[in-house]
Amino acid sequence: MGEQLRWDWKTIGLPAARARMLISKPERWVEFEMSPEAVAALPQLEPRAVGRVFPWHGRSAMYVDPIAPAG
Repeated sequence: MGEQLRWDWKTIGLPAARARMLISKPERWVEFEMSPEAVAALPQLEPRAVGRVFPWHGRSAMYVDPIAPAG
């Protein structure tokens, strides 16, 4: 989960539906194709040129401070 939380916008190519992610064990870059659902959902998170895709800095914060409002 830590790799996903450190995902950076500069490694995402929405028009090409491709992205890269740094995997820590062992440290290496992985390139992958994004699903149509992911390509459609990511723009809803206010894309930027650089910076983290997700606002949380740790796994426990995901449960305390969700993106979507409750209810």
